[in-house]
Amino acid sequence: MAFKQGKATREQTLAKLKVVNTETIEEKEQDMELLSSIFNRLYRPDLSTTYFAENNLYYERLKEYGVIFYLQVYSSYDTGYKRYALATQNMEDVDEVTRDKKVVELYPKFERELKENILEYGRTLKSLNDEEVLVFNVTLTKCKIKGCGIPTSLELTVKGSVLKDFGAGRIDKAAGLTKFTTKKGPNQ
Repeated sequence: MAFKQGKATREQTLAKLKVVNTETIEEKEQDMELLSSIFNRLYRPDLSTTYFAENNLYYERLKEYGVIFYLQVYSSYDTGYKRYALATQNMEDVDEVTRDKKVVELYPKFERELKENILEYGRTLKSLNDEEVLVFNVTLTKCKIKGCGIPTSLELTVKGSVLKDFGAGRIDKAAGLTKFTTKKGPNQ
């Protein structure tokens, strides 16, 4: 975007690109499957306190890079003409404006809790090397009214060494949470 807007030169932009040549590892790893199961359960409507997932989380294990988990989250069910039920909030029969206000209100909590959950449960990944990364690529719930201001997507990345340090007690939760790289898609 900076390059397109003339705020960065071609050379500056190319210097920021990181190309990784890797291959997908097809064999299933127990710790990856376990983490997938944990997050599938954590983000069901009866346990989540913000957004929820309806489809199963899936992942790609990339050799010498790490693992990317893909998650799509929702905020509500459509119950009729412009009426919604927010399952995680015990709200039924709400209009679009009320729904979107709640969606915006819940976003910061969702992002914070997702980071905390990645840190807490990501430490179970024993097959992830120190320099490899755990990435959560999240497609966020859609706003019904344009311009609500939450991103369309969220990508959280943390190194395997951070997860191991947290698991071993070498860093605390607050320090671990500062080690995430966060990328957000364009606002809705």
